[in-house]
Amino acid sequence: ITVWINDVEIATYTCPSDFGGRRGRYTPKHWSVNMTQFGELKQFSVDHKGAYIDGLLVNSDVTIKKLKLDRNDHIKVTIGIKDDAEHVGGVNLFGEGFGDYPQNIILTLSE
Repeated sequence: ITVWINDVEIATYTCPSDFGGRRGRYTPKHWSVNMTQFGELKQFSVDHKGAYIDGLLVNSDVTIKKLKLDRNDHIKVTIGIKDDAEHVGGVNLFGEGFGDYPQNIILTLSE
């Protein structure tokens, strides 16, 4: 699973599983138990030293300056699977009311 911000590749995370086998803590009853029910909560971040996944530095070549956040009135965030990924497949994003974490995607900017 790769995250890009303003078309700059931030980091890639290899998910250990397609989670199933039990209903997600917040997943509504109408969501089929045969569909992915839950997953992991991951945090991607970037500062002046590099890019991080869950607080661990994974890419020191990408810094906040390279994201050119001051050039547009919007921030483009892309989450996807590269065509040449080792494990080509899909990605499920759960928001508030699905999965095991009661929250949506959160984007925070700070100085």
